[in-house]
Amino acid sequence: MKTNKRLSTQRDYKPFNFVNALILPLLIITLISCSKDSSPDGIDSDFQNIEGFDAQLGSETTYVPDDVVSAGLVDSDTENHTYTFSADVLSDADLELREGEIILIPGIALRRISSVNESGGQVSVQTEYATLNEAFENADISWDRPIEFTPDMLADAVFEFMGKEVRPKLDTMSSNGDTTSFEMNVKQGDWEIQGKISTIGREQVNLVILPRYEIGNASGAFRFETTIGNMSNEAAITIRDHETETFTYRNRDLGGTAEFQFAGAGGVGPDFVYPDPSQPAALRVRVPFNIGPIPAVLSVGVRFVVRVRLQGDSSAHLTGTISYSGSAGFEVDGPSVETVNELDDPSFGQAVGNAAGNLGVTVDAQYGVGYPDIALELFGETIVPYLRPEFYVGAGLTWGPLCTKLSRRFEVTAGLNLGFLGRTITGYSNKLVETEQNHYSPEGCGGQGKISGDPMDRILILNPYKDYGDYEVPYMME
Repeated sequence: MKTNKRLSTQRDYKPFNFVNALILPLLIITLISCSKDSSPDGIDSDFQNIEGFDAQLGSETTYVPDDVVSAGLVDSDTENHTYTFSADVLSDADLELREGEIILIPGIALRRISSVNESGGQVSVQTEYATLNEAFENADISWDRPIEFTPDMLADAVFEFMGKEVRPKLDTMSSNGDTTSFEMNVKQGDWEIQGKISTIGREQVNLVILPRYEIGNASGAFRFETTIGNMSNEAAITIRDHETETFTYRNRDLGGTAEFQFAGAGGVGPDFVYPDPSQPAALRVRVPFNIGPIPAVLSVGVRFVVRVRLQGDSSAHLTGTISYSGSAGFEVDGPSVETVNELDDPSFGQAVGNAAGNLGVTVDAQYGVGYPDIALELFGETIVPYLRPEFYVGAGLTWGPLCTKLSRRFEVTAGLNLGFLGRTITGYSNKLVETEQNHYSPEGCGGQGKISGDPMDRILILNPYKDYGDYEVPYMME
């Protein structure tokens, strides 16, 4: 039997309690404020207990919870940016997807809905570009994490060369203690590129890359080896009232020793440059992670380029090292961009090399490697296209007067593209460091215009297996 209880209209009179009158409103305010997490800066966060992620969704942003994604996301076409859901699952979750609003699918997509179609119990949405600040009214997003490498990540590495992609040969995987290694090999045209990458624990990666070429009467090869690791990546994004106010980004503990060996001989005409400096060869390893619902990818790669001017019986070779350490990055506040340069001066080890050729023949052989080439993506959109230490070495010979030059150069370059954060800072590029060491023989012969006026963009040198004959006479570069 269902019974009803009547409220008494009679009340016992009690004296007015001033303390109770104060406590009640405070209690109500506390209950309201506790309904959402608040960041230290006062954001009423729609996301609870997520380290480094406090955010308030915009009024036109529809967030699709994880349980709805797992139960109701039927198809995710990330190439065409079309997403299909079960209509029943959306209805049970009381979610309505509307044209013109932003859909946030954690770990998958942040897009503006351009059309909604329902058919056969499924809801399909076509989407278009949207920015992070459009999706969030306010946000404090940050992370500080080591860059760790695993065998699975190396198995997904891609080597890009002359438009061809090559993945590691899994049958070449070998393990020795806490070291796991993979090998790569690609042949394209007159080139053969061999590479080996090895994880040492989870924090360090050793890279060996050996490009070789044979074109007509010319041949060459160079070898580059270095170990990087124990790096940390940190970043922070502040959004207020749908505007990105600040962005900071830093790679800490960059450092290592790059070891170079190159040799080239023979003639290839007046100039030979490879590859196109705008699309140099690259080996890239992707390191994915999440900050709340935002998927991020740090990619670590290597790039190389070569310039050779070796005619007739000329030749050039060099062996040397460059060591570096420190941190680098950006600080963006409003419209201004400040670079963070906490890199120590590089150390140039002893180098041995020479360049030689017939009377009147100019020799100019140079090679460069960019590594680690670090980039950052959020939701597949590039934010930091590169932050890259670069190493250049070369050997050359000019006449009038006779002059031989060995050169080594260390640079750190960085780029920035904040379009996805709703900022107009796009295509930004800055050279944080540029240090060069040259040695001339005979002493004092060097000067403006010797060897080559300005180094070509991302230059490099190649090496042969031919006998140098009388030209195999090195000189020392301190």
